[in-house]
Amino acid sequence: MAEEGAGRFSRMLSYWGRGGLAGLLAALLAVGVSELYAGIFGGLPSLLVSMSGRIVDLSPRAMEEFAISVFGTSDKLALVIFLVVLSGIFGAVLGAVALRSRPIAVAGFAAFGILSGLSNAFDAQSTPAHGVAMAAVSTGAAIVALLWFTRANPVAAIAGDAAAAVQFQRQRRVFLGSGAVVALAAVVTGVLGRNLIEGAKVAVASRGDIVLPPVRSRAAAAAPGPAAPPAQTPPPKPAPVATACLL
Repeated sequence: MAEEGAGRFSRMLSYWGRGGLAGLLAALLAVGVSELYAGIFGGLPSLLVSMSGRIVDLSPRAMEEFAISVFGTSDKLALVIFLVVLSGIFGAVLGAVALRSRPIAVAGFAAFGILSGLSNAFDAQSTPAHGVAMAAVSTGAAIVALLWFTRANPVAAIAGDAAAAVQFQRQRRVFLGSGAVVALAAVVTGVLGRNLIEGAKVAVASRGDIVLPPVRSRAAAAAPGPAAPPAQTPPPKPAPVATACLL
């Protein structure tokens, strides 16, 4: 009896663990998609970058000085990494919740998307249209991935049920394969988007170093220059005088 209870607990723990993994991967996919969107559209700030900037603006001066004293010039990078970890934890919790109530999990992801979208929409380096579109695309990708995972999450079969055991193994392979695809997509979109963003920053900095000659106005270009002095012709040479020789 004790062994049966332990086996049931192990199966449930594995079931909820897969739900948490599904939510974690969905959240990381949202982060990667937002990075890619920001990179494609000329180096816009991503959702997490905008949220980190908003947190810095709203933080007390003492907290900001403490972060600078601990992390130095990498304080904003540390904050972004912290937000990525926090997003992963938040997604894992919602992934476990999705096994019981998908609408609640979807609402949680949607709320996170609205919050981050507002931060990006009012960022000085972005626009409201891009903020809304970035949040919609990123959150939509995360929700689609989460719903797919919750459908593919296998339920452990009862001991002795051969058909259910076969079904469980098939669903397990689908779940693990989907997880690998989503994890790869999150890494690729995140790395590619970050490279595009950094490339856009380098391009802007390079354009700032170029010094162009002053541009003359049309009026100045059309105005005639100073008149050239009239050409002076040399005086005519005197005609030779014919002399006659008298013999």
